[in-house]
Amino acid sequence: TTTTTRTILKKNNLTELVPFVFRDGTSVPPSSLPPLTDSMELNLIGQDVRFIGWGLGLVAMMLALGLAVWTVRHRNKAAVRVTQPLFLGMICVGAFCMATSILWMGWQEPWPTRSLHHACMVVPWLLTLGFSTAFS
Repeated sequence: TTTTTRTILKKNNLTELVPFVFRDGTSVPPSSLPPLTDSMELNLIGQDVRFIGWGLGLVAMMLALGLAVWTVRHRNKAAVRVTQPLFLGMICVGAFCMATSILWMGWQEPWPTRSLHHACMVVPWLLTLGFSTAFS
């Protein structure tokens, strides 16, 4: 049996405190805990699902760009002037931002951790920015 102690690391100095007391009143870890293993089930998204999502995201981005180009080309026509080209452009920019976030959602474990942190943070920003632009 082993005794578990609490330790604190401050400025490269490891300080050992009083032994950790478990629920049963001892400082011996219970045997009912599952064994620690190096293998983990990461529950990653399948490669085929990621490619489908990226494909649909690219389709949405191309649609947003195509409709923005269409709006600029036809901005002097009566139907476009009535719906305000600037407003239509804002909808296209917002839709493009939201569709761009789909590409970042597909990033997962094989890529470097730093990139995954950036991807995780850019998704809510793009979704919020796109939604606010498109629907305001």
